[in-house]
Amino acid sequence: MKKKVIIIVIIILLLIAAAIGFLYFETDTFKNNEQKFWKYAQKNSESSNIFNDENIQSIKNRKANSSYRVNSTLIVNKDNNIYNISANTDAQNSNDLISFVDVLYNDTPIINFNVIKKSNLIGLKQDDLANGYIAIKNNNIQELAKDLEIKDVTNIPNNINWTSYIEVMYLAPSDVKYITETYVELLQKQINKDNYSKEESGIKIDDVIHTATGYKVSLTERETKEVIQKLYKQLSEDSRTLNMISSKLKLLNLPSKYTEINYLSNRFSEQSSKLDSVEASDNPYIEIIAYTENGELLQTNIKIKNDRAIKLIYSREKNQFCIQQEKINKSASDESIYKFGLEYLKNIGQVKLSNETSEDKNKVSSKAYIELFDKTVIEYNSRTEICESIEKNTDFEDSTRIILNELTTENLKKLYKAIQNEIPKIYQKKKAIISENYEDLQNSENQSDET
Repeated sequence: MKKKVIIIVIIILLLIAAAIGFLYFETDTFKNNEQKFWKYAQKNSESSNIFNDENIQSIKNRKANSSYRVNSTLIVNKDNNIYNISANTDAQNSNDLISFVDVLYNDTPIINFNVIKKSNLIGLKQDDLANGYIAIKNNNIQELAKDLEIKDVTNIPNNINWTSYIEVMYLAPSDVKYITETYVELLQKQINKDNYSKEESGIKIDDVIHTATGYKVSLTERETKEVIQKLYKQLSEDSRTLNMISSKLKLLNLPSKYTEINYLSNRFSEQSSKLDSVEASDNPYIEIIAYTENGELLQTNIKIKNDRAIKLIYSREKNQFCIQQEKINKSASDESIYKFGLEYLKNIGQVKLSNETSEDKNKVSSKAYIELFDKTVIEYNSRTEICESIEKNTDFEDSTRIILNELTTENLKKLYKAIQNEIPKIYQKKKAIISENYEDLQNSENQSDET
């Protein structure tokens, strides 16, 4: 009988322990403000799902050995003048493709050209420049530049990466997990428990008012300086993260000297050291608030000196991540600590990123919307579709073509000089078209105002 009682007691204790464990790990019960803040703040890393979605990655991987089409547009609207760049690509696979590019200014054609990739060849055909393709072998480009006696060839990439918006933004789930855990742990160690608090607030998202609970961490100028300094120091020593940053910079075709691990490490280390000389007070400086409703993260706000906020909103349903920013005043942008943290964001009012895959899992549509405080709007739209087959384009094979790497040094220099002489003429011609078009637009607006 006693054994039965003991067994029953043990079972009851295990059930109680399991219930407490569930309440702790799966709900906010028993968690303090620090634990609740980090629980919800870390959910911002879920925004990486926009690019990590398995359907999107499947399409990206299938491009290597499948026929596909990509249609994309980049529209820049500045002062009601619209620059429109469209690119339509037909590909047999990722190493055999041709892109047709058109550039318009206020609906006026400015320039068009073809770009091809054939194995390790990359070629350009632009009628104003030449009557056929000018191509290079996509390796040892710096050696080619040396033959042309171009100064500081280290500013030229050694090879050109042919990549897409999705590939640049993609991070493997394991990398997202590593970055999140590594830097959350660093911040938790750096920030005092007394810096965390809780508040109730009404917030508006997409014209809907939510009654939210905000979990907040507040830092003084001095604490902010120490946190940023520690982050830069950690980054300078974190080989895994440095490798991730380096790989993304290479995809952007930056010169190799800017993508080397040692260069990046030294830059982060320098920034950390520079902060030693920055004066910082004990006045309140930054607040980060994770707003939640019914156990879900709604929005994360970053407030600087109570006169500015950056809002981070991730919508799982729309597969969209949004950054919204209030315009800062001059005093905030001039502060020394600010320059080490967020100065590169100061002109951006809003950013929206989204991806959507079709039901048949063969198409992905990507969108990026950027709005600057000077009223410039940048829109990027791209659609990639895996196809059963595409009729092979033979324009490269049918056209006159020159492969620069196969020319003698003397002929290479002659061609380079001819191109150098021709490009300013092309530029002046296109500039005249834009200027003329702009004047017509101004005259049209003036006549409209008069009537």
